[in-house]
Amino acid sequence: MKIVESILNRYITRKDWTVYLDEKGTPIGFEHAELGDEGGSGGLWFDGVVLVDYDGVYELPADVIGLCEKLGFIMDYAKGEND
Repeated sequence: MKIVESILNRYITRKDWTVYLDEKGTPIGFEHAELGDEGGSGGLWFDGVVLVDYDGVYELPADVIGLCEKLGFIMDYAKGEND
C-alpha cells in the first residue's frame, strides 16, 4: 500500500475508492472514483485508532474499511453485528 502525497492532499487508494488522510495519517474521508458526491463520499471520525462515526453512506464500503485497517485503525463500528 502506498500513501500518495500531493500539494493539497494525502491519500491511499484501493480499486475505485480513495481514503483521504490528515497530516498525522488519520483517515478523515473517502470518495468513490465515479460516484463522488452522489452517494460515494463521506467523512470518518476516530477516537485514537477506533472508528466512532462516519457519514455519507448507509454502509461503509468494504474497500474503505480495508484501507483503514491496513493503516492500523479499528473499524468494528462500521462492520455491523454479523461481520
